[in-house]
Amino acid sequence: YSPGNHYKSFRGTMNLKTALQISANTVSLQLFEQVDKAEFTDRLAHAFARYPDDKVKSLLHTDHSLALGTVDLSAVHVASAYLTLLSQGRKVYPYWGSLITGVGPHESRALPAAARNANIFEVSAAEQVREMLTAVLRPEGTGGEFIGVQGDVIIQELGAKSGSGPVDTWFVGYSQDLLLLVWLGFRQRSDRPRDFHAATLWYDLYLETLPWFRPRPMVYEPGLERRYFCAETGLPPTPGCRRIASALFSRGSRSQN
Repeated sequence: YSPGNHYKSFRGTMNLKTALQISANTVSLQLFEQVDKAEFTDRLAHAFARYPDDKVKSLLHTDHSLALGTVDLSAVHVASAYLTLLSQGRKVYPYWGSLITGVGPHESRALPAAARNANIFEVSAAEQVREMLTAVLRPEGTGGEFIGVQGDVIIQELGAKSGSGPVDTWFVGYSQDLLLLVWLGFRQRSDRPRDFHAATLWYDLYLETLPWFRPRPMVYEPGLERRYFCAETGLPPTPGCRRIASALFSRGSRSQN
């Protein structure tokens, strides 16, 4: 197994948020080297589960590709995992039906309250990742590149992540109130268009939701607050700042320049 970055040129030292923003996958793998692999696999299997007794763990890869999400799961599994970010690290099972999964639309699945409220990740960790992924749709992120949006106000309060394999491509994005995932699969590598990504279709679909789900500011755990600063200097943004960045801080703490 050999990982690759979205951009093929060396970009020097970077923080995790920038790595996620531009799909610098080698940085994610360095982080993966520092975690307990068994515990990570257990948490990931729980996050991917579509319902309480969903057997996911046996489908997860055992090599380093696990850090990048290269698993043989459906779009519903992936959406289920991202719902944990919108739920402060708690497991939330999605509503799903026969069109995607083959389960009868009237079949009842009892979801015990204990299962719904189980914590998979620490609240602060889930909130930090949710905020980090808001950078993906900025012009310098992979989502911004695929969609071609330059500074559109619509994307300022959205989080997202892109992914692709030899014969598929997917894109997930979310606001405070809505999560939308698009997956495109092809029979063979030659069928996959070089100049079209699931992010393009995702953006078209997202625009259709705006009459009902106009994005509003992200709401984070009360002990955290989002602050904005100039990416070039780390200081409060001024009219001359070319790129504004953001991060979560403990409420009441002082930022370190």
